[in-house]
Amino acid sequence: MENFFIEDGCTKTDIVPRRKGLHPEFSFDYRLALPEKINKHFRQVRQNPDSEIRLESEFMLDHLIAWSIIDGDGNKIKPDLEKLRKLHPSARVHLMNAICGFAEPGELEEIRKN
Repeated sequence: MENFFIEDGCTKTDIVPRRKGLHPEFSFDYRLALPEKINKHFRQVRQNPDSEIRLESEFMLDHLIAWSIIDGDGNKIKPDLEKLRKLHPSARVHLMNAICGFAEPGELEEIRKN
């Protein structure tokens, strides 16, 4: 549902599309970050540029509820700092844009297609 404000407990679902030769498609559930948290995150990154991947992974983990990523045996893999740190850059960008509310679910894929 569209809303002008981020309601507490607002949970959304999105899909990171497959990138041929890079990674398969996966879905994820997340909570939108409030502006104060977004500003704090980017301020920390500016002050500690060598820690950007760690800080970004921590930020995503705080807002990521679940994802559909599975291992080679079909077992669900829980999101954790190590998995987020190693996530392909295109998937990381998609997750960050969604969590920060910079793009609505499906919007980035629509833009990419056009």
